[in-house]
Order: sequence, then C-alpha cells, then structure tokens
Amino acid sequence: MYRHRPLFKSIFIDGPFLFHCSQTLNVRIDFRKLKDWLVQPDDHLVSINYYTALPVDHEMDDRHRSFLRILTRDLKIRVRSVPLLKNPQPLAEEFRFGAPSHHYSKGEDILLACDMVKGAYLDHFDVAVLISGDGDFTPAVQQVLDAGKQVIVVSFKNSLSHALEFASSQTLYLNDCMDKIQLRKVPYRPKTDQYNETFLDPEPEEAGPSHTDACTGTGFPADS
Repeated sequence: MYRHRPLFKSIFIDGPFLFHCSQTLNVRIDFRKLKDWLVQPDDHLVSINYYTALPVDHEMDDRHRSFLRILTRDLKIRVRSVPLLKNPQPLAEEFRFGAPSHHYSKGEDILLACDMVKGAYLDHFDVAVLISGDGDFTPAVQQVLDAGKQVIVVSFKNSLSHALEFASSQTLYLNDCMDKIQLRKVPYRPKTDQYNETFLDPEPEEAGPSHTDACTGTGFPADS
C-alpha cells in the first residue's frame, strides 16, 4: 500500500521583524505555541531557525541569555546571529522612533536568505516557512521556488509586502491565529511613532518564551 511521504519543512524566523510588529500591536507570541501551529502532524520538521543580532556576551543581560538558552535547549531552535554593532553618533533618521539608538544590526536578513536558498538547492526541505513580511526577501523566495520547493510566508496583515505575498506559494496571517499562539492577552495599543527601548517585560512568565525576550537586545529597529 502506498504511503504518502511527509513534507519536510524548515522554518525561518526574521527575529527583528517579528519583534517590531509585536511591539506595535502589543502582543506577545509564545514560541512553543507558534511551533505547534506551524507544524502539522504529518510534517517532518527539519529545523527551526531564528535570525537576530546579538551583543557581545558581557553586554547581554541575564534574561536575554536565559531566553536564548530556552530556545536552543528546550525548543531546539537554532539561533543564527550577526554581531550587534555600536553607533557612537546616531544618525538623524534614527530619531524617528522617539529616541536615538546607539546600536544597529546589519546582515541577519542576508544570513536568512542565504540559508533558505542553500537549503532549497541542497534538498534539505520541501517547504520553507518564512516568518517575515519584508519585501527584500522576494528574490530569495523566488530562488527557492525555482529550486522546486514551496514557500509559506507567515506575517501580520498590515506588515506584509505585496511583492512577498505575491511571490509565495501560500500566505498565513498571524492576526488570524492570535488566540492559538499568544502568550497572554494584553489590551490593544494603537500604533505609535514612539518606540520604547525597554523590550523586556519585568513581570515573570510561567509560559513559554515570547518574541519580546528574543529581539536584538536593544529595542530598536534593525536596518533592513
């Protein structure tokens, strides 16, 4: 009797994108629940990869370090990172979020794109799940499709590039499943141009780690 081969699936998470969108919408995503929502019973999960920029070890606070340890040890999520860089003289455009940033990141999106395209051509997966809405990933998505693979883009509706949505094999909206993946319910906060550089919730959580603890470690927008 013929048995259907399970789909081999790899997940690629654009950490800064997820962090900034979640801050704007005032939601916290539980990574355990997100993983369960994305992976179907018949799927074979190849890997989950989280892309971000990290400060040097002595500048990383204990909670951020603990979060990364939970991701890698408990959830088996591979953290792929680039160095978090210091900018001694913030540029004028960095004031648009309310406070100048003395840090910036560069390259985590390129790292993600390279890993996704490489995995496609090495036949590591049948389906790439890209959690992002950044239109800069459109050429990489097209390359993965040209390799004969599928790409599922997962994003918030109002933060999704039309080009990326059009290029993907399928689009899933995080807005439609917040009751399944949210760490806890919080009051809705309208979008604002003011950006709070404090990204950690001081209240302890008993549930799984959230995206808020896994941002670049600065609370500022990564360059992309």
